[in-house]
Amino acid sequence: NARALLETEASQQLEGIYGWLPDGRFADQSRYPALNKITEAAETRDRLENYAEEEKEAGLTSKDARLKLVRETSFTWLNRLVALRMMEERKIIKSTMSKLDKSNSFIFWLTADGNEEMFSLHQKGTLPHNEMSEGPSDVTYRKFILWQCNQLARDVSVLFDPSNLSSHLFPRPSILKDIVELMNRKELAEAWQTGNEETVGWVYQAFNAEELQAAFTAARLSKKKFEPKDIPSVTQLFTPRWVVKFLVENTLGRLWVEMHPDSRLKDQMDYLVPFNGLARTLKPAKGITFLDPSCGSMHFGLVAFDLLVEMYKEELEKVGQQGWPERPSVDSIEEIPTSIIANNIYGIDIDLRAVQLSALTLLLKARTLNKDCTFSDHNLACSNVEVI
Repeated sequence: NARALLETEASQQLEGIYGWLPDGRFADQSRYPALNKITEAAETRDRLENYAEEEKEAGLTSKDARLKLVRETSFTWLNRLVALRMMEERKIIKSTMSKLDKSNSFIFWLTADGNEEMFSLHQKGTLPHNEMSEGPSDVTYRKFILWQCNQLARDVSVLFDPSNLSSHLFPRPSILKDIVELMNRKELAEAWQTGNEETVGWVYQAFNAEELQAAFTAARLSKKKFEPKDIPSVTQLFTPRWVVKFLVENTLGRLWVEMHPDSRLKDQMDYLVPFNGLARTLKPAKGITFLDPSCGSMHFGLVAFDLLVEMYKEELEKVGQQGWPERPSVDSIEEIPTSIIANNIYGIDIDLRAVQLSALTLLLKARTLNKDCTFSDHNLACSNVEVI
């Protein structure tokens, strides 16, 4: 439902505000009041024309480029709103999204030094609407959300980039209200809570459901192989959690137990298969690397992260004992999330959007343990090797 709302909204903005019509043509700017009265809108129109031209050089028609942007905008804003809601629940950020302009973080931002102009504008209320269908207070809330995205872009660079075109197609007030009401439904409350970081992946899979069904239908009817553009949709399916745990515990977990036969973790791993341990060269916890070469939304990485946390803790407890390092990988439990992100978990995917969501998933996991931990998405890469 959220995807449908956001795609319709993006398409209507392109047509009604910026004059990019569904057939791919750009209408005369003089017919669109926002382009003549609001500098921001005129600049967005210029960027849209440049975008269409760049996509044309890449082989897309203007109509297809428009469809691509509509979908990317829907994807971007849906995942941003989900991320903000999940961060609220984990106290990583103050209330930002669930109460819209009544949220604490927005109120703090309005009254911060340097935002006097925004505060004054907000005081004017929701009317009158301008040529972009926003009232004065609506404009200030949009500016605030983009400011919040800019803060988060320091950690998850692509998804929250406030300068991209999708950011210029911010959902208007009525649509934003509808999306938040969908998210606030009681039956979804558990999805946003700590421990349910997989919600990011479930949203992603559901977002691709239409393309998945269409690709399989077309392949069945035409008897042809999937096209390259179909690969993300038809392969981005969740592995059942018990299978993930089985694989992670019998690789990463087994490696740890082989290095440390006296580890208490072997009794905590439900799916660890009994084995006669090999003699492993001792490594500190931060020296163990875990790569998911098809990371999706980092479903495997979430399980690995939890296991690595226990490894670091055990190393801190037993440091200096026989069979354990003389120095621990970290000096305190608070440093563990930063070290895992910097040293242990790596991911690769052919879909840039999946890489973005992997970064988001790991950010949620790390900041839940320590909201002040240092985070970087540098160990995640989008890479697609094509054989010609």
